[in-house]
Amino acid sequence: MTSAQHFLGIDACRGGWIGVSMTNDFAYTNDIHFWPNAAALFFDLPRWQSALIDMPIGLTDEESGIRACEPLARNMLGAKRSSIFSPPVRAALHAQSYAEACRINAHLCGKKISKQAWNIVPKIREIYAILRQKPELQTRVRESHPELCFCQLNDQKPILPKKKAGAGQQKRLDVLEKYSANAKAFLSTNIAAFPRKIIAIDDIIDAMVLALTAALGTQNGFQVLPENPESDRHGLRMEMVFAAGN
Repeated sequence: MTSAQHFLGIDACRGGWIGVSMTNDFAYTNDIHFWPNAAALFFDLPRWQSALIDMPIGLTDEESGIRACEPLARNMLGAKRSSIFSPPVRAALHAQSYAEACRINAHLCGKKISKQAWNIVPKIREIYAILRQKPELQTRVRESHPELCFCQLNDQKPILPKKKAGAGQQKRLDVLEKYSANAKAFLSTNIAAFPRKIIAIDDIIDAMVLALTAALGTQNGFQVLPENPESDRHGLRMEMVFAAGN
């Protein structure tokens, strides 16, 4: 089996971007992948057949300021709905401060952005700069959300303990191990590979569920929110994908 047959889960982390790879038979492979920036990540992307990333891709310019996928995902997550927050409108990407981003967002759609959304703007900007130039890469990488994936793989029940807490991490690992026999061993082996100031444990677990979902979705078909997603002015889909378990 070549690496081109593997599936990749990608999550942002403090030091850059983290990737976890999985094979067709649902085994996590070797070491954690790490890229200091999105350019390095996308240079390596052809090594994988399919990838999912926890980062908004298509961005709205609509007066509502809302992508259809976020409200649908919140409805599915119920008590865990607060883990889904709306990204800024496209025009706010190049704001130099949180206050400026809020002004731009409010001017266009009447709503400020959350501090959570502002904190990931540099990461969104990195991804957007590449994909707006190469929208064809969407055949290889799609947007997803770890909590949505875990919900589907947990009998459509959201995992309520926080992902940064020990109990929450253990529950998520229990779900992963239902599908992948080496999930806990993979985390145990790789947990000391990077300082926590660069990659947190929950970053690894998020990337793990995205890799698993990429494998399940590629083999069995993805489910998409919304069912027929719109694209933004640069041809980038405003969607979230997930997959049911076997």
